[in-house]
Amino acid sequence: MHEVIFESQLLKDGHLSCPKEYAKPKAQFKVIVSLPEEYPVDPPRPFGLCKGEFSVPDDFDAPLPEDIIKEFEGQ
Repeated sequence: MHEVIFESQLLKDGHLSCPKEYAKPKAQFKVIVSLPEEYPVDPPRPFGLCKGEFSVPDDFDAPLPEDIIKEFEGQ
């Protein structure tokens, strides 16, 4: 496998453009996004930001009741 680097543009339909010479069956692409320096980036949120504001119930990861599952599935 070899690596080729090229610039791509986001098309209106949400796909990325690809030079025709690289559009091969089974081709794998890795997308690397570069943002301009002036692009605003929020700082990471600190751990424990909401400590004491809510509690997680003991059955948080218990299976949902059947009627709620049916609502999610649109039944």
